[in-house]
Amino acid sequence: MVRQENLQREIARTGVADSSTVPRFIRNICFLNAAGLDFRGLPAKEGIMPTTRRTFLGAVGATAALEAAGGAKIPEALAAEPRRANVPAVSNGKVLFWVAASTPCDKNLKFDEELYKDVLAYLKVNGADGVVVLGTTGEFPSFSVVERKKVAETAFKHRNGLNIIVSPGTANFPETMELSQHAEANGADGLLVVPPFYYKHPRLDGLTRYFSMLFEQVKIPVNLYHIPFATGVPISHELLHAMEKYPNLAGIKDSVSDPKVYHDFVAEFPKLNMRTGTTENLKYALDHDMGAILAEGNNFTKQIAAVFAAKRAGKDISEPIAKLEAAMKLLREGGVDEYGPMKYALSLQMGTRQFYQRPPNSDVTDEQKTKMKQALREKKSKGLHALLFLFYAGLLCWPAAASAQSHPKDAEWPTYAADLAGTRYRPLDQINASNFSDLEIAWRIKTDNFGDRPEYKLEGTPLMVNGVLYATAGSRRAVIALDPATGELLWIHGEHEGKRGGAAPRQLSGRGLAYWSDGKEERILYVTPGFRLICLDAKTGARIPSFGNNGEVDLKLNDDQDIFPDLVTGEIGIQSAPVVAKDTVIIGAAFREGMTPKSMRNNKGYVRGFDVRTGRRLWIFHTIPKKGEFGYDTWEKGSAEYTGNTGVWTQITVDEQLGLVYLPVESPTSDFYGGHRPGNNLFGETLVCVDLKTGERKWHFQLVHHPLWDMDISSAPILADITVDGKPVKAVAQPSKQGFLYVFDRLTGKPIWPIPERPV
Repeated sequence: MVRQENLQREIARTGVADSSTVPRFIRNICFLNAAGLDFRGLPAKEGIMPTTRRTFLGAVGATAALEAAGGAKIPEALAAEPRRANVPAVSNGKVLFWVAASTPCDKNLKFDEELYKDVLAYLKVNGADGVVVLGTTGEFPSFSVVERKKVAETAFKHRNGLNIIVSPGTANFPETMELSQHAEANGADGLLVVPPFYYKHPRLDGLTRYFSMLFEQVKIPVNLYHIPFATGVPISHELLHAMEKYPNLAGIKDSVSDPKVYHDFVAEFPKLNMRTGTTENLKYALDHDMGAILAEGNNFTKQIAAVFAAKRAGKDISEPIAKLEAAMKLLREGGVDEYGPMKYALSLQMGTRQFYQRPPNSDVTDEQKTKMKQALREKKSKGLHALLFLFYAGLLCWPAAASAQSHPKDAEWPTYAADLAGTRYRPLDQINASNFSDLEIAWRIKTDNFGDRPEYKLEGTPLMVNGVLYATAGSRRAVIALDPATGELLWIHGEHEGKRGGAAPRQLSGRGLAYWSDGKEERILYVTPGFRLICLDAKTGARIPSFGNNGEVDLKLNDDQDIFPDLVTGEIGIQSAPVVAKDTVIIGAAFREGMTPKSMRNNKGYVRGFDVRTGRRLWIFHTIPKKGEFGYDTWEKGSAEYTGNTGVWTQITVDEQLGLVYLPVESPTSDFYGGHRPGNNLFGETLVCVDLKTGERKWHFQLVHHPLWDMDISSAPILADITVDGKPVKAVAQPSKQGFLYVFDRLTGKPIWPIPERPV
């Protein structure tokens, strides 16, 4: 149990005023679950490092543990944990749920520090009160003393409010003592110590002397580890009685499944914490106000946390126990009791790379992987997870299918803004004000390895079509397809663009991608940081050879201009998602952000339409008109010839029925520079309506003449059918940085309400 003062400190440290405010923070979580506490992660924001996200998860997890039983508070009797003299209450507190945490290794069998941080955050947010570092499940015999210190130090540094017990036991006393003192010096809440193994039948006086020397050297709580089938040395009642004179004797962990052995421990030592190490004895332990240290906590964290939450709320624990047993039965049939499959299942549920085992433990086999994936799918299909999705920033949410075979069409999100009208809306009611605070994380996928560095600026909105999630991800803007029920990676496609990608003005994962289907083929289209339009098979992630040049259209070519200074380093790109309307793919252009242009000259941000089947250019709209075109005379002194930018960097909106496209155009040159281009400068900071088939301009409205105050249009136009003076009107509404909403008849461009212009 997380002590109330610890929780309050954690809440204060993370800025969460109290548990009732947590849902406002949870709006930033990518994938959430309405029935479980499976951790999947927060989207990184610019300037927020992974440790900060993990710290936040710690506060959320602490609160979740307190409120998992329907918002009930901890009974006062349990909140005031019994204290032994001069011993911190946290380790002696009885009704605590500790996880015997896995220790991940990479393919080279080295300790995977980054992944271990994620393990800690995962366990915390799922409701674990604490972790045991380097226990049996943590493979302590496989690590050297130096490595064990490194693992422990990582846990201390990234505990995020977790209570930490360290397992320092070795086959010899000097190492056990060294590791125990190291744990105490670094802030461990307690120790879990195995008896000295290898010598299988030590006498009682020898064991008494061994542990007495330990108790005399450390002051933090010590738990003895009863696991005779592994060590060959049991913890006897006589040994415990001999150690009772030490005030920092906390109790034991009993990993023997025999109920009689555990019942005898509890009966003989009711004042100590006889923590069970098996789920078979969990109910008996809680019925007698004892805690647990469970390896099963790695894969069933939320189910076990729910059992403890019910106990703390004074409720019957039979129902959460039954749910735990049902979940465990499915995974045990997949082989989860073996270390390899167990840790593989954990990596799947966390959405991370695989954990590897040091010998003599064996890695998971391909057959076991298949069984484990099936077991996890079955677990969720049986209602043990009622999945909901909430995308970050609270912009959209929908109930996900329990499997890819079942998905209501109105729950799909087939384009960046949900529809071509730019509404970002779906008529769903499964998530509402009454249950929003109950949303919990379902799964996470980490994209750090989908590029040359971790992503730090997440702006994308995944698509969901036919029961599959599609998204751009990682610093090189890979494309991934995911199973929405499990988070399983179905396929990934990436492009390595070398210097061209490195010189791109709009890098990282961008805002997303587009989906198209004619009922037979399914395609995914996206633009790389290096400004290439790529067309993929939505089922496999492979390029479509018949599109452009083997699935690619180089957007720096056939653009009615010569990209300056060259095709590799020329600064032009796009971070927004392509728009597909009927059989036309529409692409805008964007440039380097900021207000410090190197020159008054730059590349121009023209908008183009392409055939979705062949990649052939269908039309181009010159946002800076060419000589002889409408608007050229608004660029005085020939400034249209050299001025650049004036692209469409935000999302484009389309009315397929009317066959019209609405282009929200940005400023010329840069954010705040208006020199060397006298005149009104069409079509800078202008809403332009063009024909979907030809790109021909139908009408326009310039929001700011001669733009220079960074008042460019940053939001997609929104189509709406409204009633004005009792008459229906097909309108387009353009939000602006000015704080005004400009509303027009979307067919004619006539303002719905007067927009007077006055000289200033």
